[in-house]
Amino acid sequence: MRGFVAIVVLGRVSVSDAVIINSLAQGSVFDQCISLVDWESKGLLDDITLVARVGDCCPAGTTPGAKMFAGYTGAQIVCGFKADGNVVLSTSSSNGVKTCTYNTCYVMKQHLPCTTGVHQFLNGCCGPYAATTFPGDCLKYKKSYNNAWGESVKYCTTYHKNFGSIGRHGTEAKSDDQTFDGALLVDKVYAYSPCPGSLLIATSGTGGTTTGTTGGTTGTVGTTGTTGLGSDGVKHVIGSLAQGSAYMMCIPIATLASKGLADEIDVYPRSPNGCCRKYTAPGILRSTNIYGGQIVCGTSSATGVITNWASSGNTCNYNECYLMKQDLPCSSGANQFLNGCCGTSSAPRFQSTCLGTFSNTQRSSFGDVITSCTSKLKGVTTTVGTSVLTDDQVDGKLVMSAVYATTACEGSVVLTDAKVSSSYQLRSFVAIIFSLGLLFN
Repeated sequence: MRGFVAIVVLGRVSVSDAVIINSLAQGSVFDQCISLVDWESKGLLDDITLVARVGDCCPAGTTPGAKMFAGYTGAQIVCGFKADGNVVLSTSSSNGVKTCTYNTCYVMKQHLPCTTGVHQFLNGCCGPYAATTFPGDCLKYKKSYNNAWGESVKYCTTYHKNFGSIGRHGTEAKSDDQTFDGALLVDKVYAYSPCPGSLLIATSGTGGTTTGTTGGTTGTVGTTGTTGLGSDGVKHVIGSLAQGSAYMMCIPIATLASKGLADEIDVYPRSPNGCCRKYTAPGILRSTNIYGGQIVCGTSSATGVITNWASSGNTCNYNECYLMKQDLPCSSGANQFLNGCCGTSSAPRFQSTCLGTFSNTQRSSFGDVITSCTSKLKGVTTTVGTSVLTDDQVDGKLVMSAVYATTACEGSVVLTDAKVSSSYQLRSFVAIIFSLGLLFN
């Protein structure tokens, strides 16, 4: 991956070369330009190359973002914000001289899930502009405007199908949308309720942090998730919970694919019949003999056998879910997401010594696509743990030292928890003796 330099001062971002928009803070100022090709084909997790403005204008073939469309959520870079909260964007050309008034542009991450198993592009659209792939409960309008070069900049605005019963997102006052030091408060922007799975839902309101008991069921109830996923969400930092501990909450599918162990996320309780609500999942289905997601489900408490979760009518059985923290370093400089991935299928971003495999075959109880990855150390066939399934669980916890799997990638925290298999221990012992022999000869 090409390197990038990012400097953040009071919310302002100045970026050169390649960047991943998801690495920029939600609501931060964006003063660069995006190629129209990337604008219509890349998402938050993809590498894109930014272009500097020339004077006040973006060069031909690029855009600073799209104008914030009143009353609707739209593109993931929005422009036109004046200091008083009004939104104005204009461009013109006279005798070859371009004039642009973008006012302030901000990062407004949403990362909506699309029916194809991927997520929306930077322009706010799911799939190609001519044939969008939004879920049925996410309504959209297709919009466009001409940049200073007369080129069409295409984008989509979206809103929840049930906006009438859910209500609006944000506050009617425009004066509270921006902070004095240069940031957009996305939870204040007034619009129809966001589509299910939107990161804006996880940004709304306030909440406390978990105290981290076994099972991860404690936390301070906040007002997060009042649009789309419910008002009973709590805040968790998965990395603060004990390795191998049981986990009984439901995580938004978009969060699994975009947040890591160190991030504070919104999670939701299961229903009385054991099910996670639509657009959420209890974790990732545990993979056999290889590391995968960082919250893994499907282990039988009685036998240790891993089976796919089942749902019948309104009843769900995920078997046992456990924390399997790995926190792999990715080639982007960040760490792996909760779904076990370092990026997307088109940009995996695992380290060069780490063999990662992307999958989008898993489905939630409602049929929602869940993306995930498995990973192992490249070129190595050694294993850790024991092949006996019955020793994997003790007192309601997953024993990481007993889990049988191919050796984890470099930098994985499980390397400090896992016990190397006996055959590998023997080979290691022989190697040490051989080295000592060479040392003393």
